[in-house]
Amino acid sequence: MDENVLTDFFPRVLSIQKACEPAAHLALEDVNNYPNLLPGYHLNMYWNDSGCDAGKGAAVMYDLLYSKPQKVLLLAGCSTVCTTVSEASQLFNLVTVCYGASSPALSNR
Repeated sequence: MDENVLTDFFPRVLSIQKACEPAAHLALEDVNNYPNLLPGYHLNMYWNDSGCDAGKGAAVMYDLLYSKPQKVLLLAGCSTVCTTVSEASQLFNLVTVCYGASSPALSNR
C-alpha cells in the first residue's frame, strides 16, 4: 500500500488547535477507513507549528518537502502562511488547502 502524506501548518494557538486538529484527524480517519475512496493508498498527516508567521511557515514547508516521505498536499490555516505556502507550493506541483484563511489575496478571481 502506498503512503501519501498531507502536511499541515497548524498554528499552535490553543483555540485553533482545539477546533481544527480533532476535525482533521476525524476526516483523515474517515478517508482511510473507506477502502473504495483511494484504493491502495493510505494517508498520513504530519503536524507542524507555523505560529501564523509567513517566514516560519515557509521554513517548515521546505524542511518537510526535502525530507521523506513525499508530500502530496499542504494544509495551512492563517492567511499569511497560506499566501506564502501557496505561492511556493506550485513550484513543487502540490495542492494547498487553506482552511482558515480569510485574505482576499487568496481569492480565485
